[in-house]
Amino acid sequence: LLSPSQQDHKMSLQVLKVLPEECASDRLILVDENVRYQMRDHLVSSSAPVFHFLQKLGDSHEKMFQVFHAWIRYVPVPAMVLMETPLLEAAVRSLVDPQCLEVAADVIVEVLRMYPSHHMSNQGLVEKLIPLLSSLPFDQALRSDDEDVLRVYCRIITEMGESYMSLILSSQQKEASQLVEWIVRCSAIQETEIASITLHFWYRMVMDLESVEPYEYRQDLVDRYTPHLLRLIEICTLNLMRYPPNFDELPEDRVDDIHRDRFYVAETVEDCCRLLGGHMVLQQLGKLLRQECQRVDGNAQTDWQGIESCLTSIQSIHRFVPSDEAEVLPFCFELIPRLPTDITALRFTTSKI
Repeated sequence: LLSPSQQDHKMSLQVLKVLPEECASDRLILVDENVRYQMRDHLVSSSAPVFHFLQKLGDSHEKMFQVFHAWIRYVPVPAMVLMETPLLEAAVRSLVDPQCLEVAADVIVEVLRMYPSHHMSNQGLVEKLIPLLSSLPFDQALRSDDEDVLRVYCRIITEMGESYMSLILSSQQKEASQLVEWIVRCSAIQETEIASITLHFWYRMVMDLESVEPYEYRQDLVDRYTPHLLRLIEICTLNLMRYPPNFDELPEDRVDDIHRDRFYVAETVEDCCRLLGGHMVLQQLGKLLRQECQRVDGNAQTDWQGIESCLTSIQSIHRFVPSDEAEVLPFCFELIPRLPTDITALRFTTSKI
């Protein structure tokens, strides 16, 4: 199967791709399930020579990465074997090749997903991956106008955050803060479908940070990431929550998609209250609402989306608003009667406040 014959490469790659997929498939019914585990063990022991074979294929990068991805996903390859293969570096380098962009990203994302930092056995692999991935041109990619590039780098950065959450919540302040800053920038991508990829990371971060002990250390982490969370609230409110200008002309299924996405964004804003407290989040939302009112300056009839998204965010945190709040809410109640009444989406939001 691992014959060096060039004409056999195509067949060998297809077999190597299918083998781990079929071994892990629930559709493959076996009389004796032990056979499946024996085959899996055989694949594990064969992973190093298989990777060495793939490494020699210099002219079949796309298919090679598809096989590599299948083995990482379905075979519990030891972290040490992955550390030693040059295929990881090859996948990172291939991110600049448009033909291999997606499949190389699939490989990197799968490695991050399957080898998180909180497992001590993955420590060596994590220490190798961090400088390798940090060398990627994230800043340049996030300024790109190419949606494919933005999506790929957003996936990689977000998966890094989720997989290396234990490092983000550790004392490695500089590296962790840089990673979280990249994720904030991914959340700010103008294409909301891509930016929404990051929302699960923020949910995970809140859940994991809430469980950190002792309380003093947890508060230190909250203080470290407060600027990032305040920026996230602004992004969620003015970007991700914002209705598109042509909202009234959209088909019903697209409107349903927007409402679904806004529900998850609203939950992200609400989750920030669990770390920062309702008062701080409400103050941030009140500041954004005032800025939006000043920007619109009487043109709410045609430019109402920002005010509506601010009010929606305020409504989403109602459970965390202090009972004696006397600054933002009075401003909202004073503002609502002055807003246009013939815009259905805006009227619906104000009725819930």
